[in-house]
Amino acid sequence: MKQLKMYTLLLMSFIYLSAGCSAVDPEAYKFDISVKVVDENSDPVEGANVRITFHHTYIQETIEDKTFHYKSKKTDANGLVQISSISSNRLHFKIEHNNYWDSFGGYDYWEVNKDAEIVGIDPSHIHKEFTIKLKRKENPRSLYVKQENFIPIPKTSSPVGYDFEIGDWVTPYGKGIVSDFLIESEKQKLDNRAFEGRLKLTFSNPSDGIIPVLKADGDNFTSELLLGRNAPLTGYEKEYKQIKGYYQVNDKYVYKNDPETSELQKIEGYWFRVRSKVNLETGEIIEARYGKIQKYINFSVSTKGDSMGISFKYYFSPDEVNSLEFNGESLIPDANLQGMYRK
Repeated sequence: MKQLKMYTLLLMSFIYLSAGCSAVDPEAYKFDISVKVVDENSDPVEGANVRITFHHTYIQETIEDKTFHYKSKKTDANGLVQISSISSNRLHFKIEHNNYWDSFGGYDYWEVNKDAEIVGIDPSHIHKEFTIKLKRKENPRSLYVKQENFIPIPKTSSPVGYDFEIGDWVTPYGKGIVSDFLIESEKQKLDNRAFEGRLKLTFSNPSDGIIPVLKADGDNFTSELLLGRNAPLTGYEKEYKQIKGYYQVNDKYVYKNDPETSELQKIEGYWFRVRSKVNLETGEIIEARYGKIQKYINFSVSTKGDSMGISFKYYFSPDEVNSLEFNGESLIPDANLQGMYRK
């Protein structure tokens, strides 16, 4: 009798857990999505194409796997569109309009509700409303644009310059002429296994500098126009630092970063100002060049030897105008634009 009761209990538990895991079913949820597309003044944008990709499973998506599908529709005069379909949990949005920069982002139903009780949720309909902002195209132009993928820092313990126009280290380490960024790195060995690497970024002129920009809290959507149209004229910091290391903590060795990786991932990008000249009598900036960096500067430290590297994706103005809308044409010949916004 006890065995029968135990069997019944296990069977009921299995049925309950199976019901709770029904979200794994590729047709677990029907989403009814309402999207309102507005401009920077919160006015509705008519004729914007809203495309939603509906993911079916948690496995790695490829076109060959057929694990997703998409639907698209144009907004009405009120900037509204209604789209419904089946998805396991994840949605990806892309909003396009000829006069505006694309916006895109995602929504993960499970991630948003990870702290809530989702077992037994009615999977018939999930209604969600999104308001997505588009930024108008005003002055797209050619810029010095390049992606540097973990290039080795050519020397340590003293600054080495990087030239944004040339897209290279300054001579004798490269073809660069002007030191826009001054990058100083140093690695210290703490014991047979532990080490610490330090990166310090400074500038050639007193009024040069950098501004880290954090992502807005709770904003799942990103504009193709990185950071904004125009670089700020004030607020620049004179240096920027990162530390990466492998440390002994009690009986274990652990990797630690400062800022922590989670904090770096909150950075949307950086504004920077270089080649600045100042009126010595008034203190007014009379000449400067501006740029921006996509996402965070990535500093890498080799676990063996003293080698260190740096990775960044930058946009740099060809003149003293602080407008940084990129039209897709880099002024650096054969520049690597992989992963860059191109429109």
